[in-house]
Amino acid sequence: MAIFLCVICDTPVKLEQAVTDNQGKAAHLACLEEVLQKAPNLGYISLNPIAVSCPRCQAVPGDACQVVLDIGRETIHIERITAAAAMDVVGRDHYGKGQSNPSN
Repeated sequence: MAIFLCVICDTPVKLEQAVTDNQGKAAHLACLEEVLQKAPNLGYISLNPIAVSCPRCQAVPGDACQVVLDIGRETIHIERITAAAAMDVVGRDHYGKGQSNPSN
């Protein structure tokens, strides 16, 4: 069983219980939630790639592209991340001009 150090509180976090920050580093869910609650409201929330369908494998929004069975982790294709990033650019351009993001 792999154990990592939480990037926020620097105490051990088991892989099975870990979440990742925006740089892919392991963190406790409670630690990450606390940090996010203190973050300023930027008016726009980036689109999660899982929220769009995958152009490579046609996975529907909400479903992973693949599940790595031996470790139980879900993965998504880079094409899906690219599609979400392109949609983010459009969203930031629109909502960054004084508009409020409807997902807030």
